Amino acid sequence: MWHEDFSVELQSFSRYHIDVEVIYKKFNTRWRFTGFYGDPRETFKHFSWQTLKQLGQENSLPWLCARDFNEILLESEKLEGNLKDAKAIKAFKDTLTACNLIDLGFIGGPFTWWNHRSGDDCILERLDRAVGNPEWLRLFPHIRVFHLAASFSDHCGLKININNSNNIQKGRRPNHFRFEPLWLRDYALI
Repeated sequence: MWHEDFSVELQSFSRYHIDVEVIYKKFNTRWRFTGFYGDPRETFKHFSWQTLKQLGQENSLPWLCARDFNEILLESEKLEGNLKDAKAIKAFKDTLTACNLIDLGFIGGPFTWWNHRSGDDCILERLDRAVGNPEWLRLFPHIRVFHLAASFSDHCGLKININNSNNIQKGRRPNHFRFEPLWLRDYALI
């Protein structure tokens, strides 16, 4: 399941995040990955953003942060349901700006969450995403983030391809860095 060219050192974790340093031995590079879960409760979201800002101040490595932020960046990232509070969207944008994190875009469907209802009750949102700082983007300029089809969850998975086309050896399958939130449920995996 894991590739021998990578090693991972746990830096910190909580109920809402896991922060690791990734060592890519093949190219002698170090970078940081944070799997993040934003609190879905509006009254507690500011704690999520405080956590993210604190993580942003903890080191200066190239940084990739991904998964369920439980917030949208644009009104167009929500289909149906009540309008999002503009202050909540601004707080998320301000947090990403404070952390120097940039949305990495995506390939696939525009929404990552579905409330499992149909018709007029159906709500779709892009709550899951990958963001990176400029240093990380310089390290992996050919990043591609895929929204995968949802299977058993109300969220789509994210597949993040970090391969630089210059690094891929002919005849070899590209390496992918994968993170699944369910790994956080088993302490033995951390």
